[in-house]
Amino acid sequence: MCAEALPWRCHRSLIADAEIARHYVVWEIISKTSVKRHQLTDFAVINRKKRPIQIYYP
Repeated sequence: MCAEALPWRCHRSLIADAEIARHYVVWEIISKTSVKRHQLTDFAVINRKKRPIQIYYP
């Protein structure tokens, strides 16, 4: 767990994208009382033809 309050400002968004590429559901903890389902980063490209699955950020 990192100290960055906003998930999209830290490495957690990269980890969450990797899990989504593998068909997992990821929840972002925003605060003690708030969670949000992670959406794949807008500019992320998933290549499922390769193993392991690759994600690019052009």
